[in-house]
Amino acid sequence: MMSEPKLIRGYYEVQNCLSEGVLTRLYDTKHTVKQDRYYVWEFKAQYLSPEVTQDLIKLAQKLRYIRHPNILSLEEFEYTGSQFYAIYPFEKDLVSLGDYLNGNPDVSDAIRGKWSTQIVSAMMLLESKDLCGGQLNIHDLYIDQDQNIMLSTVSLPIPILQHQLLELDAIDEGIFIAPELVQSQTYTIQSDIYSMGILLYVLFGKQWPYPNTSKITGITTLLLEGPLPFYKRFESTPNHIEKTIQICLQIDPNYRYPSFAVLLKNLQSPKTAKPPHYIPLNQEETFRKELKQDVNRRKNKKNRKWVILTIASIIILSVLGVLYHEFVSYSTSIPEKAVPHVTGMSLERALRVLKEDGLLGEIAGERDNAQYPKGYVIESRPPEGRNVKENRRIRLFLSKGNGSDNCAIFSTENPIVATENVHPVDPDQHNSNP
Repeated sequence: MMSEPKLIRGYYEVQNCLSEGVLTRLYDTKHTVKQDRYYVWEFKAQYLSPEVTQDLIKLAQKLRYIRHPNILSLEEFEYTGSQFYAIYPFEKDLVSLGDYLNGNPDVSDAIRGKWSTQIVSAMMLLESKDLCGGQLNIHDLYIDQDQNIMLSTVSLPIPILQHQLLELDAIDEGIFIAPELVQSQTYTIQSDIYSMGILLYVLFGKQWPYPNTSKITGITTLLLEGPLPFYKRFESTPNHIEKTIQICLQIDPNYRYPSFAVLLKNLQSPKTAKPPHYIPLNQEETFRKELKQDVNRRKNKKNRKWVILTIASIIILSVLGVLYHEFVSYSTSIPEKAVPHVTGMSLERALRVLKEDGLLGEIAGERDNAQYPKGYVIESRPPEGRNVKENRRIRLFLSKGNGSDNCAIFSTENPIVATENVHPVDPDQHNSNP
């Protein structure tokens, strides 16, 4: 995981990272002025294309005015140019629905029914504002200390899923994704109704409707196969739940409930509600066939992309191989010379010795030294005896004599290449290379 930001929006100080998913990270933060706690979701930068970012900002502007007892209220948001943050005030300790069910597997039907009603009520408000949920799964729904359920980051993940789904290898709680999102990257309120059907199945069934998978390819296969038969968790579970789930999970969104209001009526008063007709079998098979064909087309397109990338990689590697071979051939053809002994020589003599051996001298700096007079070589780099290529520059360090406390070193970025007639130069009095 990448390093955590220290401050968000200038005054939300990150305390720790609470969780990380495929698309987001959740931080526990504290306001440095008000000292209040906040939840901050960071949407990962690699998925923030210009189109996604524009949609996120538009949604966030709408969500700041959404108020419902079962929806976390968006207080602020920030786009830094690379990261997008959604900021929510901390009111109560929250635990994800998945973790809560793991720790409390025997939650009563009454509580599960309350959660279902609360979710549908919240979704009806979003629907009235022309918004979708997009986060109806067991890891993005939260339970507070009073056993109420809370929706988090509603709507915000949808632009990423619509624009980037095919670029993802996996997605958090993928089995909650509706078929039309996989098929055509479209998302409507009927997509939320499909996710609600999966959630009802999990809450009131003895098993999951599909084997748990997060891989996009695995999700597609499961959607084509259809869910497992539903079995009630408790005897007290109403019989009409199974029929409600079946309608929610219709593969064609046109044959699901048209709205959450109709879904709520079926949950509360199944005898008076009028559910939509089931999709005819031949039409369902046609839809599945189209979904399979669409998936195969995308798979072939992706395979072609990988073939092109593979061929391009082979060509690039071949070119690099040829260039490397030429470089090696060229570098190995240059004769090598041993760095001669120049320590203790005057600069002029050292440069002459180096030139006779096909090497260049370069003044690297001056140091205090009591052993040799000022201007005499006290060290060479590479050191004496080291084999180097012909015409290699040898850096020479000269003696300043004894008693000086300052070390005048020339910048190695702009080295002074000494020739046979060059004498040591005071860098404070010489501003350009000789």
